[in-house]
Amino acid sequence: MYLNEFAELGIKLNNRTSGEVKTKCPECHATRKNKSDDSLSVNIEKGFYNCHNCGFGGSVIFKQKKEFIAPPKIELKIGDKLKDWLRAEVYLRLLWLIGNWRK
Repeated sequence: MYLNEFAELGIKLNNRTSGEVKTKCPECHATRKNKSDDSLSVNIEKGFYNCHNCGFGGSVIFKQKKEFIAPPKIELKIGDKLKDWLRAEVYLRLLWLIGNWRK
């Protein structure tokens, strides 16, 4: 289960450990007029949450990374014959796709 991940986000599950639960949204609850309304739907098993008031939602399974690190560029050394063959093959396949798409 994802109980710790929900707790880190400030989502209170009211002692539930499975299933779906409606609770107060940690993002907009303090500013709402109707404090008793539980606007955050949480699926504990799948790790999803969504507020029907402010749109706060997401998944605790896939956490957003702080930065993107690009993989190193790989340079392939291939001969001119292979390059020409690949260009021709791609060109022929595109022509075939366009021809079948129009039919």
